[in-house]
Amino acid sequence: MTLSSPAFLSPASLSLEQVHQLLLLSIRDQHPEWITADGECPACDNSERKLGELSALFFNTQAAKPRRQRPS
Repeated sequence: MTLSSPAFLSPASLSLEQVHQLLLLSIRDQHPEWITADGECPACDNSERKLGELSALFFNTQAAKPRRQRPS
């Protein structure tokens, strides 16, 4: 699957890694001035770090939630 394929852009089919890749590509496409002469993108690195933190927070929160018991 490529980033331009329709299946990739379907919200139901996006994995966390695909969302991550799409975010970084979008930043690079929309802000080429943020890319340094050596090809690095500090804003991309910052966004990548923040996404990782949010993902960890979300998944840790989801894992910590007790499951509701179904009524008998």
